[in-house]
Formats: sequence, structure tokens, C-alpha cells
Amino acid sequence: GGQGTLLKNILQKHTHLQGALLERHAVVKQLKQKVGEKLPFEVNEFDLFQAWPIKGDAVFMSRVLHDWNDKKCVKILKHAKNALSKLGVIYLIEMLLDENDSNGGMLDLNMLLIAGGKERTREQFQDLSQQAGLQLTNIIPLDGFNHIIQLEPSEH
Repeated sequence: GGQGTLLKNILQKHTHLQGALLERHAVVKQLKQKVGEKLPFEVNEFDLFQAWPIKGDAVFMSRVLHDWNDKKCVKILKHAKNALSKLGVIYLIEMLLDENDSNGGMLDLNMLLIAGGKERTREQFQDLSQQAGLQLTNIIPLDGFNHIIQLEPSEH
């Protein structure tokens, strides 16, 4: 989603891959006006809460789930799972709250007040994943609070 910066960086480092950006109509329109048709990836308009228009080996979502409540996150994750090829993987880039530390609490409150979402702990991501038929298979720390959370379909 977004302007495709993450996807562009991935495709520049792994030139054998193909990518598709999925985003809301207004963002796609803005992106196409900004850069024209010279993008290194396919761009598709879509709604997170409807069936996704493409399938792939990997789904990357950066700072998406923190915008939504648990029920909506499960729906998003189910659509992401259905968009995967047989051995596909979902990669979430999200803040991961420490269950034993209050750091990040203000950001969590901010997400609740602004978007109705929240920052989550590892246990909360595991719970969302299980509800969507996924399993949390790996967590890779990035900088500060951000982590890559790897999810795979439970049937793998």
C-alpha cells in the first residue's frame, strides 16, 4: 500500500521478483498523477475488506493492522491469506509492544483515539493470526519498536 516505497525497495534489491501494489482509489489516483505510468510494479485499486484482486507468493503490509480493531484485522488477515499462493507468506511490519513494559503505551492510546485501532503485543498478534487461520512463525526486530512479523497459513 501507500506510495509503494517498500515494494519499490524490495524490487530494486531482488530484480527477479514482480510486485503489485494494492491501495484505495484516492491513493492510486494520487500516485499515478505524481509519477505517471512509470512504476516498477502493477498498481491495483482495492478495498482491504473485500476479496483481494490478485494472488502472490508474499504479502507485505507495513503499519496497516494498527489502524484497525481486532475484528477488522482478522478480516484483513483472512483476505491476505486467501491472496497467497500455496506456500505463500505474509509479512507484517508493525510495532510490537512488550507485555512487561509501558513503552509504546502513548502510541497505543493515540491509535485508539485517532483510528479505533491499537498497537499489539506478540500474544495479541498470535491471537489475531489464529483467528484468521494463520500461524505466527517468526518475528524479526527492526529499529526501536518495529518488527517484521511472519505469518503462514496453518495448513503449511
